[in-house]
Amino acid sequence: MNKHSFFSINLLIACLSVGYFIVIFLHIFLKPDDYQQSFRIYYFAASAYFDNLNPYDSAVLCDLADKSYMFPYVYPPITLYLFYPFILIEYNIAANVFLVLKIISLVLLISVWIKYFKVDNKEYGFFFLFLLCGINFTFYWDISNGNITVFEQLLLWYAFVMFTKKKYATFMLLIMLSAIFKFTLLFFIVLLVLDNFKNNLKLIIVSVCIVLFYVILNYILCYDVWEYYIDKIIYVKDIVSLNNYHNTSYPSLYNMLKIVYLRFIDLGMIVPNKYILQFVYLFASMTIVGITYAQIRNAKSVLEEIDYKQYIIALAVLVYALICPRHAMYSYIIVLLPIYNLITHKKYIYYGILIVLLSAITTNPTMPPGFRLLYGMLYPFYPVILVFIFWIIQLNYKPIYVKYKLRSSL
Repeated sequence: MNKHSFFSINLLIACLSVGYFIVIFLHIFLKPDDYQQSFRIYYFAASAYFDNLNPYDSAVLCDLADKSYMFPYVYPPITLYLFYPFILIEYNIAANVFLVLKIISLVLLISVWIKYFKVDNKEYGFFFLFLLCGINFTFYWDISNGNITVFEQLLLWYAFVMFTKKKYATFMLLIMLSAIFKFTLLFFIVLLVLDNFKNNLKLIIVSVCIVLFYVILNYILCYDVWEYYIDKIIYVKDIVSLNNYHNTSYPSLYNMLKIVYLRFIDLGMIVPNKYILQFVYLFASMTIVGITYAQIRNAKSVLEEIDYKQYIIALAVLVYALICPRHAMYSYIIVLLPIYNLITHKKYIYYGILIVLLSAITTNPTMPPGFRLLYGMLYPFYPVILVFIFWIIQLNYKPIYVKYKLRSSL
């Protein structure tokens, strides 16, 4: 195939991918009541709060939204103020405004990836196709669900850009802003620890103090619902059921281990104990972190500074996606760029083919004893299994961005 033909095919794939995404956007835009379930929660939780009702009570939200069932609001109460402008307008209009803001943020996020984590313009077709379909259509999950993930990711990836530019104060500010809804994103403070702990210690301490102040501010400004928020954080349950393997909403490592744990109980192989699952999850998470840290220590002595920073960013992202206890399908947006760069590197293209072949084998309807459970695990938890595979690949490849150097100026 000559260069002109390859360029034409690449351009066609890019146009088709973008065109299909526009169709998806229009479909959701024209049916605001059928999509964006998360935004519906945000909207009516804010309505409840400013009407002096409990925003963390599902029954209250159902009454306001006239729905038979809704998940409760689970984020810090002060975040409800961010949705106050939306409740000033009718729900369907507010949902479409929110959707447009998400699309703008999505375009900006992809622009950050292309500009600062330079994607080869000869591969835009595959890049856009991968963004559309990658990790079980994670972008579609986010857009159709109406979650705030894409806003978080925009802040997070621009924070990574600041990290590579040694603008550590800006990096920490963006990390904290990205984590105002989900505190788990504060995990990425670890990048300052891995880069130069002694030099960054003061900044880390200041950042921790700011986070504590944010928590205290939530209590002071929203003391009337603070207790409800704490109760919801303590008792919120992961959306996973032993009898529902096909629920792919939260394909996290914790939920995958929970399925195995419940299956062993069902088979009478272990005695139920509420601490077993937590112990196994913590052991698995600490093992992943320990192996990763050992590899990072080895890499620091042999990599140039910019390559080292890019390497630990990629590993931190993959580790976060693996060990985060409540990782929703739409949250896998975070791993798209590291996995894309690994797939497009010639040395590792065969791993992608291997994954497809393994999927074909394990989804065969006629399976020997034991493989039925494997199929039950593969279908709903394919994203976290995929991340695990690419984590292993990333451990053995330094640096990830050899052919996608960051541009030297912002």
